[in-house]
Amino acid sequence: MKRRDLIKTGIASSFFLLANPIDTISLQSTEIVKIKPKKLRVGDKIGIVAPATFTPKTEEIDYAIQAVESLNLVPIFGNTFNDKTGWKTKPIELRTQELMEMFINPEIKGVFCIRGGYGTVGLVDKLNYSLIAKNPKIILGFSDITALLISIYQKTGLVTLHSPMLLSGYEGSLETLKRYLFTNEPIGELKNAQTNGIRKRNHFTIKSGEANGELVGGNLSLITSLIGTEFEINTNGKILFLEDVGEEPYRIDRMLHQLRLAKKLDNLKGLVFGLCSDCEPKGNPIWDKSLLDVLIEHFGNRIYPSFYGLTIGHTSNQIPLPVGLNCRLDATDGSLKILENFCE
Repeated sequence: MKRRDLIKTGIASSFFLLANPIDTISLQSTEIVKIKPKKLRVGDKIGIVAPATFTPKTEEIDYAIQAVESLNLVPIFGNTFNDKTGWKTKPIELRTQELMEMFINPEIKGVFCIRGGYGTVGLVDKLNYSLIAKNPKIILGFSDITALLISIYQKTGLVTLHSPMLLSGYEGSLETLKRYLFTNEPIGELKNAQTNGIRKRNHFTIKSGEANGELVGGNLSLITSLIGTEFEINTNGKILFLEDVGEEPYRIDRMLHQLRLAKKLDNLKGLVFGLCSDCEPKGNPIWDKSLLDVLIEHFGNRIYPSFYGLTIGHTSNQIPLPVGLNCRLDATDGSLKILENFCE
C-alpha cells in the first residue's frame, strides 16, 4: 500500500472522547491490579501515534512504516495524523483523541509511538483511563513518552513497554523486542550486548548486591516533571530505572535531589541508571563533578543495590524494559532478569 493509503485507513473521529474527561472511578486505590496485553500475531494491525512532537517529513513516515512492516505487522495511521497547527505542533485535544481512538478500535492490536520530543505531559490528565483499562493493548515508546507509560500503568494496571520507537530503529533490540511482543514466555535476563564474548559497554557498580521487585521508571526529566501531581511515579518498594540524554551532571544532580526531597529514592529495592549519552561536564565553572561522581554521592551509601551503564533509552542497542513487571536486579553483574511474561 502507498503511504497516503495507509494514513487514510484510520477510524473516524470520536468527539465523545473529548467530552468525557479523565475517568477516575475505581482508580483511586493505591493497589494496582495488573493487566497484561494480548501478544501480537503476524499480520496484526498496529496504530501509529504521535503524542509528542509531530513528524512531518515523508521520509520519516516511510521509515516508520518500514519499521512496523519489518515485524510482519500492518501499520495504521489515524485520519488526523497529518493535521497540525505548526511545523512541530499538534493540538493537545487532537493528540489525545488520536491515542484514545487507537485504544478503542478493536482492529488495532498495539499502539506504537513514532517518536518522542516534547508534549506528552499535556495529555495525561485528559485520557479516559477506564476506556484504556477496558481495551488493553501493547503501548510502547520512551523519552517524552515516559509520561504516558507511567500514567497508564498507575491509572489502569496495564503494563507498558519502555522501548525503541519507530524512528529509533531496532539496532541490537529486535530479538528482545520480539520476545516481548510475540510470546507469553518470561522475558529473562537483559544485559548490555556482547561481541565475541566481550561486553560492548561495561557497567559500573555503585552499590553491589541483588534485589527482587517490580520494575518502574523511564526518562529522568519526565519523571521529575510529574512530581507533585496525581501522576507522579510510585517508587515505594520498587526497582527504579532512570535514563536521560544531553544533561550535564549538575542538572542530573538537581533532578535527583528533587526525587530525594519528594521521598522517591528512600524505599527502593534497587536502582539502574542507564548509559547517559552527552552527559559529561561542558566546562561550567561552577561544577566540575562527573556523572559518576553524582550517582555515587546519591546512591553509594543507600542500602539497596545500584549500577550505572545499562543501554536503555537514548543509546544504540537499546534494551526494552517493562513498566510494571517483577524482575531481579544484579548490580554486580550489571543485569536485570524479567521474571514474568509481558503479554498474555
